[in-house]
Amino acid sequence: IILIKFDKTIHMKKLLLSLFLVVFFVDGQSQYNKLLGNSRTEWDIFLGFLGVEQGQKLAGGPLATPVLHGRYTALNDTIVLSKTYKKFYYAPTTSTVGTHYGYMREDTITKKVYYLDKMATAEDLLYDFSLAVGDSMFLNFPSAFGVFPMGYYKVKSIQNVTIKAGVRKQFNLKKSVGLSDTLKFIEGVGSIIHPIYLYKNNYFNG
Repeated sequence: IILIKFDKTIHMKKLLLSLFLVVFFVDGQSQYNKLLGNSRTEWDIFLGFLGVEQGQKLAGGPLATPVLHGRYTALNDTIVLSKTYKKFYYAPTTSTVGTHYGYMREDTITKKVYYLDKMATAEDLLYDFSLAVGDSMFLNFPSAFGVFPMGYYKVKSIQNVTIKAGVRKQFNLKKSVGLSDTLKFIEGVGSIIHPIYLYKNNYFNG
């Protein structure tokens, strides 16, 4: 009887340890880096040069220096269509808040970020950070002349990248046909091209 009790105790300890490890693993896997801060989020936008990446040496010339093009800001909670958004602004410099263009909101449970144009009555999905490799999302591009046309984009790969804030997931998406370029966005940052490029690439600079 003593041996049986001892055996049950060991099994119970193993079970509790297993449950603890599972909870710890799931909690570690579910960590989510928010895109929008609690009060204010800012993106400094630098003018890029086609064919020249930041830090790349030009043949026989200096480093390609990016030019500060302006700042985008999301702040000031407001209720629109019964949902809580942050107002989205653009300024050609970093000294002012700038012009109000629309609204952004983030659902930290579903890991999705939405944009609502100031003149629109329905929001569009900007980012879905819950996607896995092979998943698709529909992206609405009003301009037919943009680099990335409107349609469904599939996650081809997800990789970890190191940015100033630490290690983050980078999602690499491609359209099913007719697109060779890869659309990239980073959890907690947004598109590497523009914070709301996915929605109105022809209305904003950057």
